[in-house]
Parts: sequence; C-alpha cells; structure tokens
Amino acid sequence: MHNNKILPVDQWAPRVRIANHHRYTRAGRWERVNPDPQLILCINGAVEFGYLDQPAPALLTVEAGEVLFIAPERKHTIQALRDDTVISGIHFEPLADRLFRDVQVQLDPTPSTCTRPGPELPFIQACFIELAALYEGHRTYRDAAMRSLCHHILLRLASLWRSGEGDAAAGPRVEQMLSYIREHYRAPINRQTLGKHFGMTPEHVNYLFKKELGTTPTTVINRERCIRAYALLSRHGRSVKETAYEVGFNDPAYFSRVFRRLMHQPPHDVKPS
Repeated sequence: MHNNKILPVDQWAPRVRIANHHRYTRAGRWERVNPDPQLILCINGAVEFGYLDQPAPALLTVEAGEVLFIAPERKHTIQALRDDTVISGIHFEPLADRLFRDVQVQLDPTPSTCTRPGPELPFIQACFIELAALYEGHRTYRDAAMRSLCHHILLRLASLWRSGEGDAAAGPRVEQMLSYIREHYRAPINRQTLGKHFGMTPEHVNYLFKKELGTTPTTVINRERCIRAYALLSRHGRSVKETAYEVGFNDPAYFSRVFRRLMHQPPHDVKPS
C-alpha cells in the first residue's frame, strides 16, 4: 500500500468486523496475517507479540492494562505468557465503505504498537467489553453503537499515539499554562503573554499545545472564556455585551462569532434557566 493520503483520526468512520472478549491460555500460539487493523487490550496476564516479516523479529511483551495495535497485511505471532491471560480484541476497518488494504492512505496519528492508557484505562476497558457484548448481541442500533464505541476508543488512543507518551494528560508545562489561563482568562492573554510568563518563545508555546492538546493556545483561551460566558448567560441572564466584556473579549461582535463557532449556537439564543 502506498501512503500518499493522510487520514486524520477524526475523519475515520470505523466499521467493526469482529469484537471479542475471552481467556487466552499458553497453549494457543497464533501465526497469521490480518486483512484489517486489530486492537487487543490485555486485561489480565500478558501476551508476547512480534512481526515475522522482518529479518530478526523482535518480540514484545504486552502486559495487563496495555493495548496492542496490529497492522494489517503483516505476518505476526502472538501467544499468551500466562494461563490466566484475558484479552479483548477488535478487528475494524477505518473507513466503513472501503477496505483499508484497498485505500492508499496513511493513518494520522500513526498507531503505536503498544499503548499504556494510564488513567484512561478503566474507561477504555469498559468500552472494549461493551463492544464485545454488542457484537455478540442483537439489540436495536447495534451496528451504529459499535461504530460509535470503536471510534471513541480510537480517539482516546490517538491522543496517546500523537504525543508518544503513556498518559493522555498534558505534560507539566502545558498543565501550568492551562491553570494560568483558567485563572487569568479575563486578562488580554495570548501565546506571546504565555511565552513571556513561562520563559519560552511564542512558537514553542504553540508547538506544545499542538503536540499535547492538538489545538492552539488561542482556541483554548477562547473556549475557557466561552464556557464561562455560557454560565453567565444561562444562569445570570447577562446581556451578550456585558458577558463579552466580563470574560475578556474587547469586541462583542467578535465574541459572538467565537461563541457560535465553539458552542455551536449564537449567544443570543442562550436563555436563563
């Protein structure tokens, strides 16, 4: 497959082919080639995995609480290392109407072979288990629910794949800047003021936000302001103009455009509740 087109994760429309949840003993060792991408969550025990289409295959141990991504069209081996190993797996196509092997795309971000979800693990594990239950059942809206759950799992994992870290939370420098924004959102802050306060260039501030949050400092600042603006409009009945000034916007018209874009409705439509 030639990778000549980028397919961002928020544009994936996954179709689940197989979802399962089962015990996996050491007696079972697979050597196979999948036609589609696969995710395996190791819930208990451990598995040993390696691609066999390279001169000196390196075997990787996937521990409980880690997610394995197996690329399609690659011969690989996988075996449980303990008899009490429990895994949950998903075979999926990133695009519902086409086979991945027939589409010339590159997944963005590139999935990591092994991912440690950290604090995300309980939620991700619950999604894997629910997806397996949906696959085995016949409930109403089954296919739509499976697509939604699979995409949600992929979005959660993608934040880890993009950062290359084992925890979806932002790093300490970005967390400090987020705290500063929450405390000073009424002030005239931007990436320049953040850079000056935290001793880095505006370009590096922008790089960190893009890398760890997938967005820009301006979007984060405006979102914080709009969340607080919604509370003022819905709980306290403030006018749009008053609200704009109170949350740090100098131009009520610009505030209205930003609010509509981020909150998916114009501020004039927010009524006190």
